[in-house]
Amino acid sequence: MLAAILGAGFGALVGARFGLSACLPAYLYLAALAPPLAVADATTRRLPNRILLPAYPIGAALLAFAAWRVGETSALWRAVTAGTVLYVVFLAVALAAPGALGFGDVKLSGLVGGFLGFLGWSTLLRGMTIAFVSAAVYVVTRAVAWHRLSGQALPLGPALLFGTLLAVVLS
Repeated sequence: MLAAILGAGFGALVGARFGLSACLPAYLYLAALAPPLAVADATTRRLPNRILLPAYPIGAALLAFAAWRVGETSALWRAVTAGTVLYVVFLAVALAAPGALGFGDVKLSGLVGGFLGFLGWSTLLRGMTIAFVSAAVYVVTRAVAWHRLSGQALPLGPALLFGTLLAVVLS
């Protein structure tokens, strides 16, 4: 229920941002994916592959359609580059510091990197900044509320998705 409400809200914001443009289907798809992924990660600390992995080819096809319709193939190449770079950076962190990031977060980073990169490098930077600041605020709030950190891993997926959607709407 919560995922449906969040999805409708994000969908409305994305619709207001893009109007009836070629980008609308791609970003509505992202808005529909974000709530179930965020809720799943927040409650189970897992990002389900059955949602996440098909999102790569579907998202790529929708972004390719948008790039073709507006005649801007550079946006598509920027999306591929941004998604790849973000994936490699997250993978390097996950391998260098086991437990710092889950591999679901690594897979999610490539997807959100592609969607953010399609809109521009500044949108990618804004999205990642919002994501990490919101994650830090959550950690500090949790530490203050509990007067300690429990040592339990925190889900990064909701923060990545929140930062991505907010950056998309603000771009």
